[in-house]
Amino acid sequence: MSKKSVKPYEKDEFFRKWLVGLSERTKENYTNQIRGWMLFIGISPTEQIKKRMHDLTTQDIAERTFFEDQFRAYKEYLEARGDVSIPMLLRIVCSTVSNPTQLARLENPINPKPILAFWLQHRQFQRRKARILITLMQAATRQVALLLAN
Repeated sequence: MSKKSVKPYEKDEFFRKWLVGLSERTKENYTNQIRGWMLFIGISPTEQIKKRMHDLTTQDIAERTFFEDQFRAYKEYLEARGDVSIPMLLRIVCSTVSNPTQLARLENPINPKPILAFWLQHRQFQRRKARILITLMQAATRQVALLLAN
């Protein structure tokens, strides 16, 4: 029986939390497939989360878009390497960055009522705008039809 080699990021606290609730097969796949991202970015999972949380609050655009830039660079790296599983690898990378943000929202719940009210109001406005445009188009079509008839 051979021992499975332990990758440095597997000991990371956030990495272990990230895998909670996933099937054994998914855990194994994620553990193996996230290796490329970890080597590329050179930052531990916990440090990535801390940096992401900090970057989202800064006014410096270069800092704020650090992960988006790194994500694009990683995608270009995978494309240059001719990797066929790019969408899957990028999805895994996205889940490492987006999950903590979602967890932070769960830890600090927000009241969804104002958001829902805004969305409904925006949607009603869009419907009114669409009705106005349809009415204007119908009026313009009538005018064109009258001009062509004469």
